[in-house]
Amino acid sequence: MIPAGEGHCDLIYEWVNEDEVRKNSFNNSEIPYEEHVNWYFKKLKDPDCFIYLLADPNKNIGIVRVEKKGNENVVSYSISKQFRGKGYGYKILEKLQDKLMKENKNIILTAYVKKENIYSVKIFEKLHYNLVENDDYNMKFEKNLSR
Repeated sequence: MIPAGEGHCDLIYEWVNEDEVRKNSFNNSEIPYEEHVNWYFKKLKDPDCFIYLLADPNKNIGIVRVEKKGNENVVSYSISKQFRGKGYGYKILEKLQDKLMKENKNIILTAYVKKENIYSVKIFEKLHYNLVENDDYNMKFEKNLSR
C-alpha cells in the first residue's frame, strides 16, 4: 500500500466514475473532472485525510481513504473493476488497519455502507467491524483500533 500522490488524480477519477462505484456511492451522480481535480488536490493537502493505493509494480488495484469528519474517522474504499471479487476489498482494509495500528493510531474507524452493497457489508463483517446503525437503506459500522 502506497500513499496516493498527485500523479494518481486521473486514475482515481476513472475509478470513481465507474458505474458500479457510482451505484454504491451515496451520491450516484457522475463527478465532473474539474470538480474531482479540485476535491482530490484539496484532500491530498488535508492533514485529516489519508489516501492510499493498493498497488504492485504492474497494476493499480484499489484505493482506500480515511477522513476525519466531525468526531468520526470515516473509511471508504474502491477496487478497480478488473480486480473485484478477488478479495482485494478485504485486503486493502486489512492493510489499512495494520498500518494504522503500527503507527499507534488509537482511533475508531467508521464505515457507511448501502445495505444493497452486499460485498462491502460482508467485508466489514469479516473484518469484525461492529454494526452500530441499521435502517432500511444504510448501515454504519465501527471498529476500534485502540490497543
